[in-house]
Amino acid sequence: MKSGSLSFRLILILVLAALALSLVPILLTGRYALPAADDFNYSFRARHLVESGAGFPGAVRGAVETVRAFYGTWQGTFSAIFLMALQPSVFGEGWYTLTPVIMLGALLAGTFVLCLTSARRVFGLSGSTGGIAAALALFLGIQLLPSPVQGLFWYNGSIYYIFFHSLALLALALGIRLVKDGGLWRCVLLCLLALILGGGNYVTALCCSILVLSGILLLVFLKNPGWKRLILPALLLLIAFAVSMAAPGNAVRQTQTQHQPQAVQAVLQSFAAGGRFAVKWMSLPLAGSLLFLAPIFWFALRDCRFSFPCPWLVTLYSYCLFSAMFCPTLYALGSYGDLRLLNILYLTYVLLLILNLLWWLGWLSGRRARTGESRPPLRILAPAALVLVLCLGAHLALGSYTGTMCLGALRSGEAQAYAACGRQRLEQLHDPAVRNAVLKPFPSQPYVLFLSDVTPDPEDWRNVAVAEYYNKESVVLGSAEAEGERSAP
Repeated sequence: MKSGSLSFRLILILVLAALALSLVPILLTGRYALPAADDFNYSFRARHLVESGAGFPGAVRGAVETVRAFYGTWQGTFSAIFLMALQPSVFGEGWYTLTPVIMLGALLAGTFVLCLTSARRVFGLSGSTGGIAAALALFLGIQLLPSPVQGLFWYNGSIYYIFFHSLALLALALGIRLVKDGGLWRCVLLCLLALILGGGNYVTALCCSILVLSGILLLVFLKNPGWKRLILPALLLLIAFAVSMAAPGNAVRQTQTQHQPQAVQAVLQSFAAGGRFAVKWMSLPLAGSLLFLAPIFWFALRDCRFSFPCPWLVTLYSYCLFSAMFCPTLYALGSYGDLRLLNILYLTYVLLLILNLLWWLGWLSGRRARTGESRPPLRILAPAALVLVLCLGAHLALGSYTGTMCLGALRSGEAQAYAACGRQRLEQLHDPAVRNAVLKPFPSQPYVLFLSDVTPDPEDWRNVAVAEYYNKESVVLGSAEAEGERSAP
């Protein structure tokens, strides 16, 4: 290494340290997370069986019963429903604080494994280069997540989208290894993931279907025999996806909306949405991160032998894939979907931008002689890092990050007060003598933690879900002065 240049490993260590530091306030805030809304609606069967003494096998049996019930009455995403029914507080309220740990762990694993696999096995780059890209993608994705509460702190919404998005990243990395290296265990594991992903949320299932089918077509075009190894996983993915879409519950759910699905209109709207959100989500931190990555990629590519052909086709494919992710909800609901869905669209958007940056730089790199220093010199990297820091600071002055919002909730005491009220509510909810519970309102509703609450109306579906979960006749939201008030059995 020449004097005045930095090794990729050192850069990776610095970026990983920054990422780890940014996650600390999120994990600290996670200690105050509480279940809400559909957390109760999907898991009451499993909880009742656990409380009856059936333990974990009983929880699994309850999850299977929940899949059967929802498949016929509300939605067909069977593998997602199974996991939603096993939300942590089924085994005790204290376990719910594991929600952000599970989601962050899955997201970190999926992103790092995919980036490292792609860097080494596809592009012939160092693992450090892939690790730097993954760390920056994760920092941007987590800190600028459209809805932190729905993506990290609310189990039902985050398991449905963030967790399955993470599984899709792992499956994509495993598919690359299967094509490159084969292996029976890789095929078996990928087939299992295909079945799970096909029964997950429709956006991720559709995205995976597009990726695997286009990947097979590309391998056939390149006369790469590895396409044969993807046939069985692809078939299982499509079969599971078809089973999910064919659920009677989907038709029942569609009758609850006034929107009339029209396929052609939904496709056209999805392309418009892709362009709109691609512009909307380009932020100062994202632009600064791409500028910081550019010299790192440029010098890493000096030893690369991958040709990076047709970059315009890669960009076009990226736009089509990103746009396709808007299609399921535009078709079914006529809208972009909830923020928990936009979370994974944003995470995908960040990864696609980084991929396109690498591809275009690789294409340009292949058009000049591969000579000179192969490590980023300080005279180039230092200004890029300074621009990144300035962009991050400017965004903080204009807006906020997930981590800073968590710090604010902790410093103000809102997170602690929110969780303390939740623990007070449990005194009534766990008391078998109380048949009609009157719950005290939360004294604070932290943006990063609060999603929804029961209402004064005992017939509200959220109230009914909580009552069923805790075996009460009714649950209502009282006034602040009604703390401790209990109705006669």
